[in-house]
Amino acid sequence: MSIVKGADGAEYAGRKDAILLTVLCAGAYFASYMTRINYKAVVAAVVESEGITKDLASVALTGLAVTYGLGQLVSGWLGDRINPKYLMSGGLILASLMNVLMPLCPNVGLMTAVWCVNGLGQAMMWPPIVKTLTTFLSDRDYLHASVKVSWGSAFATILIYLTAPWFVVRTGWRTLFYLCAGIGVAGAAVIYLVLGRFDRKYPAHSAAARTAPGAKTAGTGGMKSRDWLPAGSAAFFAVLLTAIIIQGVMRDGVDTWMPSYVSENFGLGTDISILSGVILPVFTLISYQVATFVYEKLIKNEMLCAAAVYVLAVLCSLALLLFRKATGIAAVIASVFLLATVVGCMHAVNLIFTCFIPRRFKRFGHVSWVSGLTNFGTYAGSALSAYGFAALTEKSGWGTTVVSWAVISALGAAVSLSGLPLLLKVFPKEEEAEATPQVKPRETPPAGSQETLPAGSQETPPAGSQETAPAGSQETAPAGSQETAPAGSQETPPAGSQETAPAGSQETPPAGSQKTPPAGAQETPPAGSQVKPQETHKEKHTGNAPENAAAETSHGGETETGTGTEQNVGAAREGIPGNGSGTQTDAACREASGTSADK
Repeated sequence: MSIVKGADGAEYAGRKDAILLTVLCAGAYFASYMTRINYKAVVAAVVESEGITKDLASVALTGLAVTYGLGQLVSGWLGDRINPKYLMSGGLILASLMNVLMPLCPNVGLMTAVWCVNGLGQAMMWPPIVKTLTTFLSDRDYLHASVKVSWGSAFATILIYLTAPWFVVRTGWRTLFYLCAGIGVAGAAVIYLVLGRFDRKYPAHSAAARTAPGAKTAGTGGMKSRDWLPAGSAAFFAVLLTAIIIQGVMRDGVDTWMPSYVSENFGLGTDISILSGVILPVFTLISYQVATFVYEKLIKNEMLCAAAVYVLAVLCSLALLLFRKATGIAAVIASVFLLATVVGCMHAVNLIFTCFIPRRFKRFGHVSWVSGLTNFGTYAGSALSAYGFAALTEKSGWGTTVVSWAVISALGAAVSLSGLPLLLKVFPKEEEAEATPQVKPRETPPAGSQETLPAGSQETPPAGSQETAPAGSQETAPAGSQETAPAGSQETPPAGSQETAPAGSQETPPAGSQKTPPAGAQETPPAGSQVKPQETHKEKHTGNAPENAAAETSHGGETETGTGTEQNVGAAREGIPGNGSGTQTDAACREASGTSADK
């Protein structure tokens, strides 16, 4: 089984399983977006074919944004208490069902209701995805996996905007919903099966087991789940929510009004909307990679990194003013590039706040909740931007709107910087859990060193090691018994020697013989007996065999009595106290004999 051990002492999925989990979650997010943004892509066709007004048709989009944003709070709370595979697969099933019902709705009222329910199903995706990644992946693997999972939304957006016009023309807009529903159902089945396999393969890291009250959480070194947050969290969350709301205002505001800006300023047709639907996701993918590189290599602090990205958005917004009155294809390309960069910057901020920040709360058991809270802030900002920028543009024109973009981005940078000391106060020292290539092998103590083992433990000596029994030691088999080695062990006396243990006799090994017990075996003396050498470790007689033999013969009357020796040996192997008591320590034995050597 492929397992990677993190610096925090926890074990995580190895490379192959990490890749599988990343692909799975990216596919889940892809299926979620396919069942979410398809209505937005064909809303113009719905208006035309069904004879409804644009404002009525857009109510369903607003309703989905509201239920999706509020559902993030519920989903985040549930994600820390319920196995994510149930939330993710259940959310996709619900979303798929709403996609099947959407084309069957006879009026705009039912369409709005159905799409609001779809928003609740969609809300069950992102917080559990973040929870799943932090459960099975080390911090380093999670950092890169969360970026690749976000690719799923970008690829889905590109695919929808490229194929939606074909469906509208060839088969009608309803067919697109049925196709997306099928993708959602298939995604739900795969999620349930694969995450179930991970739960069985990594039972100690099962999200369901570790998020239950009092269960251990991975990456905490045994710390139990907490029902509270670190001191100073309230002020930090207030600043974080403000910064993420500003991101939502800018991201969806510029995204929504980019086609109108380019069309009205440069006299282009409405086909620019299709161009923006493809080019913006491409810039999103680029922004994810750049933000990850900057965070991992240059600015390893979320609030400071977000502030730097906001500053870049300020510069791009101001640069737009230079091309607003210009003409020609160069001005168009420059304006589209700057607008796409602004949107990409906001996606980068979103990645920092919704992916990188929540992992800090892993050891407190609130990863899913923090992720849901930040995602809620994004859509709260999105709702504010939908009508805010439209009203501002109608009243003051595009020049004022572009200036407002620069001002709002500057405000985001200032708020992010104000959260820097709060972040350092809540988390004074970031505990990175970077994975090591493999689990460290058990260290073998050097020859001559002493190691004290807990009761019931086993210890295997290095190959070729020997222990010398002190002179005068003796070993007595129980009355009438014949010494039999456990199954799998070997006891090889020298050629020609015999080892006989008659009733009541003492066992005297011949000169130069060695006795090799099975690996890991321990001998425990019977109750009340006094041990002349300690025989808890495996022992071999060295070249002092004549003296040892003579000493054993001279102690003919001092035999250890009692029964149950072999039972005690078996109990020692199983870690269960035997029948005997009063076993002497290695130090006591050395004091008695003066010549014993421990490994």
